[in-house]
Amino acid sequence: MNKWDELISRWLGKSVMFKREQIPLKEAADSYEVHYVNEISGSKIEIGFLLEEDRLVFLHFINPKTPGLTHFYRSDIQYFEEGVFEDPPEFGEVGLKFSDLNISKIKQYFVDGVRGTETQYSDGDVLLASKVKLEEFGDPPHWYQPVTGFFRRIKILWKNEEEKYYEGAASRIDVVQLDELFPGIKIDGN
Repeated sequence: MNKWDELISRWLGKSVMFKREQIPLKEAADSYEVHYVNEISGSKIEIGFLLEEDRLVFLHFINPKTPGLTHFYRSDIQYFEEGVFEDPPEFGEVGLKFSDLNISKIKQYFVDGVRGTETQYSDGDVLLASKVKLEEFGDPPHWYQPVTGFFRRIKILWKNEEEKYYEGAASRIDVVQLDELFPGIKIDGN
């Protein structure tokens, strides 16, 4: 267990909402992943660590009700680089060192939860697309299009008309407030 894992386990260990599971990563012997699972909501926090260098590599908030957010974290390979929280941001090695600045920023992620929306465009029970807007990233939104054919997707993206196209094609539009699924947790001192 590295310092990051110990600290996050202490933060989440006081929460009755999450159960801890450790998953060794077969592709990298010097790293592992920890999942904290809320069995009631299906929410999962996935956290990746580098062992020897004591670094926090990624922090993903996943829920089956938010396929677009899951796609954002997993497919776009969202990970931390050292220096990302500096002012101005600098980008360096993969993973965050265990430092006061990094600890403060990661703690804020847990306290704030996930702020933003996922707009889901469906035709019956088939999800056509999801548009994810996270407050921390601002514009542009992330689009997830599981059904749209390759050439249609290129045309839609090229014309920058995703929203117009999916609003016309969808029989139902649902907006998920992400802070309702990931509201944040109380950590001592907050």
